[in-house]
Amino acid sequence: MSQETEDERAVAAASWQSNLALLDIGILSIVGDGDQDADADAVTQIVADALLNSLWERQFRRFEAPDAAAIRGLVDSQTRHMWRTSTPSQRRGWFLAGLGADAGSRLSQVSGRIIALVNQAEGAILSADHEMAADRLVAIANTVFAVEAFAPETVLDDWQDVLRHWVQGLSLGDLSGDRVAVARFIESDVIYRLVWGMEAARVFEAAQDNPDTDTLTGTAVTAIEMGTFSRTASILIRSGFDHRLAAISAVTSTGAAFDSAAGMRQWTSNLDPELAFSHSWPTPKSRSAWEAFAYRAQTRRSRRWIRRTEDVDDVTWYDAVPEPDTWLRVTDAGPGKIEIWSTGFDLLGDAPIRLNPERQGVLRARRLDADTAIQLRYRGPGDLLSRAPKRAKR
Repeated sequence: MSQETEDERAVAAASWQSNLALLDIGILSIVGDGDQDADADAVTQIVADALLNSLWERQFRRFEAPDAAAIRGLVDSQTRHMWRTSTPSQRRGWFLAGLGADAGSRLSQVSGRIIALVNQAEGAILSADHEMAADRLVAIANTVFAVEAFAPETVLDDWQDVLRHWVQGLSLGDLSGDRVAVARFIESDVIYRLVWGMEAARVFEAAQDNPDTDTLTGTAVTAIEMGTFSRTASILIRSGFDHRLAAISAVTSTGAAFDSAAGMRQWTSNLDPELAFSHSWPTPKSRSAWEAFAYRAQTRRSRRWIRRTEDVDDVTWYDAVPEPDTWLRVTDAGPGKIEIWSTGFDLLGDAPIRLNPERQGVLRARRLDADTAIQLRYRGPGDLLSRAPKRAKR
């Protein structure tokens, strides 16, 4: 508009691009993975059917008819534009990467190079050539950050040195400069945006049948997320000992060589008593955290997850009873009581049953055909119900 300033135009253009990307992602998500090869007419019908009676469609009732028609036309034309200017494999790649057409097209120009660099980095990690691995990860970051969708938000002049320092397992406190900015860069731009860009490149290239994606092991992403090339330290950190430098010190000082969580627990149980009871191991500052972690690791038992069903007959429905076979959500509502919700989180009723509030599995429910009962369906380590309290001996 003529009365807009340059800054206002820039903000409006950025907002338009952002909203257009969200529209693309929404369209691709509605179509899903299975129909990306459908023709444009079929796809526009899929989108129209999915939006019928949706909140988005109901909001149009507040619009003037021409405005509502213009927005529907925009969705239709953008859908046809994507299908006219891309291939099914490209759209499938964008869908899997969670990107719109513009960002997906930009990624497609560099995704092959990213995968090649990741393979080189993982090869260097495997051969313990950490200098080369760090160089390749910096090259990956340069490529990923150049794509606007993954561009870093934190401005650091020496970010390449910060990234090298991080993946080599060194203390960020040794770096000069703004420590808050360094920490923000690691958390937001490295662990989030860089990893997202690498994974987006991987799934996009996999959708293009790039065989190099089949050889990736994930060690490069793990090094970026955990801040170390040490596999054993990464396992320790991911298992719950969230003290990076202390985890690296622990595995280095003991020569640990475990390669699984079970191996880590065995290593913890077999620690030299001199270390296990030392007040300064693995580091003085992390000692209390280590003791808490070691206790959990030693008391935890690997339990096989099983499926279990539990019928609940005494249900109080607040309004109309859902149709038989309707899927439902269940939440705890205090000792001995659950609340029953629709899949859209509308509260429908409650029922008396004593569930274990610390259960670790996945719980859902379904309306039974008989009466007004529901059936709880649980997948977990046998911990759905609370154990009855033991009676004190007289």
